[in-house]
Amino acid sequence: MSKASARAVARMANQRFPDDDALAEARSAHRAVWPDSPARPRRRRLVPVLVAGTALAAVAAVGVPLVAPDDVVPTATALVYQHVDTDPATLLTDLARRAATQPAPSGAGDYDYVRTRTWNLALTGDSDLNITDARISAAEQDMWTAPDGTGRLDVSRDGAPVKHLDLSSGVARTTPDRLPEARTTAQWFDSIRETWSRQAVSPALQNALLSALATRGDITTEGKTTDRANRPGIAVSTKQDPEHALTPNERLVIVLDPDTGMLLDYEVMSLESGSLPITTPCSTSYTIWLSSGHTTKIGLRP
Repeated sequence: MSKASARAVARMANQRFPDDDALAEARSAHRAVWPDSPARPRRRRLVPVLVAGTALAAVAAVGVPLVAPDDVVPTATALVYQHVDTDPATLLTDLARRAATQPAPSGAGDYDYVRTRTWNLALTGDSDLNITDARISAAEQDMWTAPDGTGRLDVSRDGAPVKHLDLSSGVARTTPDRLPEARTTAQWFDSIRETWSRQAVSPALQNALLSALATRGDITTEGKTTDRANRPGIAVSTKQDPEHALTPNERLVIVLDPDTGMLLDYEVMSLESGSLPITTPCSTSYTIWLSSGHTTKIGLRP
């Protein structure tokens, strides 16, 4: 193994498995910025709000007035980028090449294991389709999946179990020769997030995903950044499809390891608040990948 390859393997291991002290420090910092407490409305006002992915979406999309809280929700500030003079196609093609040379995910067995930490802007509505509550919800997720997609999802907060969900029917694993069907670039971004969220992505699969993404024309190179777990990364973004946007001007961001092509983070970034009680630019949804690999049974980590 060359010295460059050895350094990449060592760095990859460090990024996948942050130690407990580092995670505890990160959780403490994140609670200060993203407290899991509601913004309590002092009064109610009628505003048109687009709430994608909820029961409110269909009504909000046609402009029916909804009620939103007046208090501002303390969402995550946007990542800071350092400009790089590289076009997205060249960057992604190079990262795809680097990904193909990485070692396979750790462990052995038929089950894939993925551990993530997530932040989401959660909206609550009443029976009259009024938005009565908005908050940022943070959690850790451990997922085990079999080749057919069945398995289990454990959700915890600060190490305490919150819920367990049995995945009785799932989606078959993505492979290099069976990539997700995505029509728009935003769908490609989301497919990469979904794939990484439910399986241990092989070097060949990450090469295929990034190679496919490199062919898309509506991607922006955001630049070098440090992710929410203090790892160096390189970020690219695309505009969210309007029918899935929570706010009027929304971008999807993926942060990749510049040496390995590994996915570090996925972010939904709002540039305009619209009618939501947030200060922009900010992140309304965020996922950090902490660990992944193969194991022999549900409940066992690699």
